[in-house]
Parts: sequence; structure tokens; C-alpha cells
Amino acid sequence: MKKIFSIAIIAILGLVLQSHTPKKVTVSFHVSAVCGRCEETIEKALDMKGVVAADFNLESGIATVTYKPSKIKEMDIHAALNEVGYDTEKSTATDEQYARTHNCCKYREQEKH
Repeated sequence: MKKIFSIAIIAILGLVLQSHTPKKVTVSFHVSAVCGRCEETIEKALDMKGVVAADFNLESGIATVTYKPSKIKEMDIHAALNEVGYDTEKSTATDEQYARTHNCCKYREQEKH
């Protein structure tokens, strides 16, 4: 009887905790970029498991991402952008990651074009 009661309590706690986790979260943040190629690379990098929708506006430099926090963490999204060479407002690409960007995408050295 105690075992059945314990299992029931665990199941109820699991449902309660699951109901407090949002199914989807939308965040917007700045990403350093200068050209259309940057925009394509950024949007391609955001096409990942757990991301429901993503858009990068080159003119404003703002990425808007809707994701499932049960599948991915926000910092994983920033890390994916760093991996393809782009700085975000919460994380910076390493020099090695930045070096992978195309020559026209060297936002640290260029003005927007």
C-alpha cells in the first residue's frame, strides 16, 4: 500500500512540475552581423532541435526565437550562434569561431553594408 501511495505522489508531483514549465518561450536578443550572408548563416544556425521558430532582422540586428525549454536552453541558442562565428548580447564567439565567418561577414572590422 505504501508503495502505491508513493508512486501516486511522485506522479502527481511530476504533473505539477510539468504544468509550471512553459511549453514555448520567445526571446529577442542582439546578434552582431553586417550582411545578407550573415542573416542566412544565423537563421540556418537557429534551425535546430527545440527551436520552433526563428527570425533574424539584419536591419535591427535582433534575433527573435521561439523555443521549447524542455528541449533546449536559451544559452544553447547563443552558443550555436557563437559556433558559426557570431557574437550575441549574452555570449561572444571565440576568435577561432569568428575566423570561420566569410570575409564579407567580418562584423568586428566593418561597418554595416
